[in-house]
Amino acid sequence: MIVLAIAGLIMLIVLIAIPQLQRNQRNTARKNIVGRIKTEIDSYTGNNNGNIPASAADLTSLTTRYLSGVNLKDPSSCSNMSLTYTTGAGSASPGSIPTGAALPAIGGINYQTSSTCNGESVVTGGTARQYAMWKQLEGGAIQCLDNQ
Repeated sequence: MIVLAIAGLIMLIVLIAIPQLQRNQRNTARKNIVGRIKTEIDSYTGNNNGNIPASAADLTSLTTRYLSGVNLKDPSSCSNMSLTYTTGAGSASPGSIPTGAALPAIGGINYQTSSTCNGESVVTGGTARQYAMWKQLEGGAIQCLDNQ
């Protein structure tokens, strides 16, 4: 009887841990996709005299020319993640986003020029050659990645 109780407890612990492990795995895949997009933005910058994508049209060009062969599928929905050009003013408090910019859905990535990351927050007011990308992860965390 004791052996069965211990086995049941072990199974309960495993069943509780599996969803967390799966969520962490999906978040790691999302972070890798954002890192790959950053690599392609760096390639774009190198091929365009040091100019970063500075408008929605530039992001469309980046997507067409540099990201067409990159797997951008979100691990939850299997649909392509969207890269959206945003504008905002002021800085954001820790764990938040700039004023005027919406938090993207799980499958979305926001991109903003003249911005940098400070942990999970985005700080605007940088130079014209700075950008920040951020996305929401499962569990409510925000991943922010910049070119600094």
